[in-house]
Amino acid sequence: MKRKILKNADCRFAYRESIFKHELKDKVFITAVIFALKKVTDTTPLTQAVADIIAIRKTKLPDPTQIGTAGSFFKNPVITEKEFLALKTKYPELISFPADGKVKLAAGQLIELCELK
Repeated sequence: MKRKILKNADCRFAYRESIFKHELKDKVFITAVIFALKKVTDTTPLTQAVADIIAIRKTKLPDPTQIGTAGSFFKNPVITEKEFLALKTKYPELISFPADGKVKLAAGQLIELCELK
């Protein structure tokens, strides 16, 4: 068995993505990870950002103290501009974001549009 150490950039980490889901899928076994954390001294902007996120989530999600939740494992799909335009004619309210020449959709909205929430 050959051992290799990969640096952060080598892993091509992105939102729910990495080299381990593509080129190295089913080819490697991760035995350890090292995290390098930085101490934050001014937490004011971070504290406000967290408070803003909590406020948004409270408007969209049930109170976890009242209704249990396993969280979300859905990934926002990325489609071609042509596919997006076809969907947009049927669902004019469709939320989208640019994504490297393609279009990213909001998985949560797609679930709601399918009435599967």
